[in-house]
Amino acid sequence: MNELTDCVVGGELVMTQEVLNLREKLLEIPAIEQKFIFAEQFFLNIFSKKPAANPFVDFSVDLIMNHPHQLSMQYLSDKVGYSQKHLIKIFREHVGLTPKSFLKIMRFQKALKEIETNRTARWTQIAYESGYYDQAHFINDFKDFSGFTPSQFLRQQSEFSNYIAVG
Repeated sequence: MNELTDCVVGGELVMTQEVLNLREKLLEIPAIEQKFIFAEQFFLNIFSKKPAANPFVDFSVDLIMNHPHQLSMQYLSDKVGYSQKHLIKIFREHVGLTPKSFLKIMRFQKALKEIETNRTARWTQIAYESGYYDQAHFINDFKDFSGFTPSQFLRQQSEFSNYIAVG
């Protein structure tokens, strides 16, 4: 899974000949319903080959999602009972990201929700409630993910809030 993180590639580059064979087979099938059935079965077979769930990874994901304030890699590896290196390896195999990257995404999502529900909150309050150690880390992560500082993001949101998408 982690081989595809941050990548956009054509299906034929990832699954090589399998995708080309699928395309050829779909061209041979006359009925659209049968094409869908065949394609669905093809992808079910491909994606059912994923690694078996790992309860330690599931536990780690749960900790990250529900307790972002207390987390460090040391804390997480102590709770799971794996070395940090091994935890990173199995987490990446199952989730496609390192625990640290996953934690950053969860904190950013929480910060976005906080901003949406309380537009008058102070950045330090949002940073703390989202699991950041300080406002500087919050602003840096926010800019890394969105391309904007939180203030720029809020201004951008209010500029387009009166428009309706048509078409």
